[in-house]
Amino acid sequence: MANKTIEQKKKDFRDFLENSGVLEQITKSFVALYEEIDRPVNPLEFIRRNLVDPEEENIDNKKKEYLAIQNENLKLQNEIKDLKKKLRDLSKESDEDD
Repeated sequence: MANKTIEQKKKDFRDFLENSGVLEQITKSFVALYEEIDRPVNPLEFIRRNLVDPEEENIDNKKKEYLAIQNENLKLQNEIKDLKKKLRDLSKESDEDD
């Protein structure tokens, strides 16, 4: 049985797609596209967005959010560095006045 027929391979592949939920998700995407009142300008993008796992659908947004947080963190680290320097300078001035 090592040499599967082409038909058996096709059936196995269809079963794999069905059991893994791929066919269901593709069908849902096509139905959503069909039910759109205003047809999207880019149907492939529409389907792509609908195929994405709901937990991962905002990957681009999460990346942008991550970069914004990273930039804010850098700004805050620089601000801390500047404040520490000012504190040292003020401390030195205070010591000199005594």
